[in-house]
Amino acid sequence: MLLIMVGLILAGAIRSAIATHLDSFDIDEAYHIAAGVSYLRLGDFRLNPEHPPLVKLWVAAFLPPGSFHLPPLRPLADKVEERHFTAETVYLNNDPDRVQERARIAMFTLTALLLLGFGLAVWRMFHPLVALGSIAFLVIDPTVAAHLPLVLTDLPLSLLASTGLLLSFIAFRTWRVRELTLAGLVLGLTLGVKHTALVIVTAIILLGIAMALKAKSPWRTRLVRICLALAVAGVAWMVLWALYGFHYQESPGGHETFNRPLAAKIADINSPAMRTTVSTLEELHVLPRPYLWGLADIIRAGVEGRIIPVYLWNRSYIRKPPFYFFPAIVFFKLPVGLVVLCLLGFLLLCSKVPSEWRPGLWLVIGFAAFILAMLATGSSSYAGVRHALPVFPVLAVLAGVVCAQAVLTRSKTLRIVGVLSLGAALISAIPVIRPWEYYNELAGGPDFAYKHFDDEGLESGQRIKELAAYYHQTLQPKGIVPYLDYWFFFNDEELKERGVRTMQSQWAEDGANDNSDVVTGTAIINAKWIAPKPWLDYAAFRAIQPAERFGNLLIYRGTFHLQEARAGRMFMRAIDAIYSRKPDLVKGERFLRESVASAPNLYFANLELGNLLAHRGARAEALQAYRAARTSAPAGEDIVNLLSLQIERVSREDPASVPAVRDPFLE
Repeated sequence: MLLIMVGLILAGAIRSAIATHLDSFDIDEAYHIAAGVSYLRLGDFRLNPEHPPLVKLWVAAFLPPGSFHLPPLRPLADKVEERHFTAETVYLNNDPDRVQERARIAMFTLTALLLLGFGLAVWRMFHPLVALGSIAFLVIDPTVAAHLPLVLTDLPLSLLASTGLLLSFIAFRTWRVRELTLAGLVLGLTLGVKHTALVIVTAIILLGIAMALKAKSPWRTRLVRICLALAVAGVAWMVLWALYGFHYQESPGGHETFNRPLAAKIADINSPAMRTTVSTLEELHVLPRPYLWGLADIIRAGVEGRIIPVYLWNRSYIRKPPFYFFPAIVFFKLPVGLVVLCLLGFLLLCSKVPSEWRPGLWLVIGFAAFILAMLATGSSSYAGVRHALPVFPVLAVLAGVVCAQAVLTRSKTLRIVGVLSLGAALISAIPVIRPWEYYNELAGGPDFAYKHFDDEGLESGQRIKELAAYYHQTLQPKGIVPYLDYWFFFNDEELKERGVRTMQSQWAEDGANDNSDVVTGTAIINAKWIAPKPWLDYAAFRAIQPAERFGNLLIYRGTFHLQEARAGRMFMRAIDAIYSRKPDLVKGERFLRESVASAPNLYFANLELGNLLAHRGARAEALQAYRAARTSAPAGEDIVNLLSLQIERVSREDPASVPAVRDPFLE
């Protein structure tokens, strides 16, 4: 059985390697890789502290000095400049294709080991056949296949959290030291992947305390077991510290080197309770400083919210979509055959499964409900299915139950349904190249899903190599310089490294030519931007069909009125000018004025303009900009109240002395 499980995992890795071999880096991978190398070589954790270090350290171990050049670290101003530094490191100071090759080997190795660990935990909790069915589910699923080689934290978190949950449940039933220690180690590694794990691990420890209290044992025994559950938390805490080399500071020199001071990050948190909690943890040195910086960042961005609109089936939502958003995304991202297996597994739980399996099955279902509830109360819908990945191992267990029961009970009905469902899933999923873009047939498949969704599950920068090839083979020989609208989804540094000239790069060299909202020629657009949006809307492309297409990279030809696109472009130039080590506030103000002239409804552009005007003491103009920002900001958001307070303070105090409003769009 173990050999079969290993064979399934290897087959899944091979399938993923083939299906993703054309992919470029995801937009976040360069950020993680450069940061990880600095962690491992320098013991310096200043870069990318919004994610704990486990995945980054692992990948860095596969990039020795001879294969990856890390330039000297320098002071960086805010996240935008830090992003540029890490992108320059990977794309301009190294061979990105060679770096990607090594990084993929590292991640295939890591995720294969984590799949094996999850399979063994399911084996121990339930049955070998349940484990085999669960692994089969995961290696068939296109979303898992897309994530296997990526230097991202979502799949490692999902597998480690599920494994830690199962092992902890086993440990809290037996209370054996060996089981408790193993659970603590896995939970510690989970903490080392993503800050979301802090909530998950806390919930698991509370589960252990509840199981200790509920047991029919003497109070002395219960108290001992409560202490053992807390000891598991202690082991996890020590593992997290070990990943930071047991150093509190982010840099060996001892002085603060983050792109933004920790005190400012904590001050950005709107919730007084959350702000006090992080401040207390910092004062007591309970956790490493870079971990606390990242915790403050994730509370501000993921809990309180980036104000990013998302589109779900003909309706746009600002920041918080309906509670069924993530269940719907999971449903449409899974092959229909796998959905059938999950539903059948739940029905079996309600009727015919061995009694010894039931507690574990209800546990994992409760875990999935907990994850979905956490997602529904947060503000991470912009990422789409990758933030819902912790639900996938639970669904895999339900499917595994069906596979096991089909064999153990010799039920012809289960066998027929199971074979047909697996066959349908294989036919739908396995032939897909670029599995990141996969949607099932009920969503219109990969060809039409962009009409119904606009989150990162559509595309996340993996088509740049294909774009570059198209540019050099088709456009460049004809002297065509394309208009390429991408925002954060492609890096300027990668386009530069691959020799792609665009209208935007020409305008960056000579801004005088960027003087019109009208664009004529070839336009290359990420499908994510086609759906209607409350601001930065690309309506010009919705009324026509693309002339050519590479997956979710759409190519149009003609004349287009892109007023809001130009406003967004000016805003990003302003951000680059303002948030840098040597800010040019005059240039930033000029770009912001152009931005709001093209699109007055951009609340974030008006907000930044108000900050600059207040900084130089222009009270009347600053108030006008802040009021415009408040008028166009989404109703009900914290930013509306913050702007009202800012207007009040700027009205009665020296404008230059009033602290700027932190734009949630920057997080």
